[in-house]
Amino acid sequence: MKKTEIEQIRKELNEERDILLEEVKRVKERGEDYLNYSGGDEIDKALGNTQREMLFYLNDQDRVRLDSIEDALHKIDSGHYGVCESCRKKIQTERLKAIPWARFCINCKPVREKNL
Repeated sequence: MKKTEIEQIRKELNEERDILLEEVKRVKERGEDYLNYSGGDEIDKALGNTQREMLFYLNDQDRVRLDSIEDALHKIDSGHYGVCESCRKKIQTERLKAIPWARFCINCKPVREKNL
């Protein structure tokens, strides 16, 4: 990849990271509100528990993506960005532009998913 392309991806990753950090913060605050809620009847409490579980699940998804973004930024800094973690070949530029935190090339991704 060209240096300008990598810098553009770095910018996009930083922007996505900032958005996710704000989302994680917001979800955490909402989760704390649910934990502190003690009113309502049994139905309200059941709905509150379901909503709380969904918030924490979404928060976990955000954290996984945040970790992937941080990993991609570290790879850019260390000069290893765009290398497939499985076959060690270059990940296709189009794939990295679509999914900047991609860890595997298009050929290795299905194999890795099948083994999980």
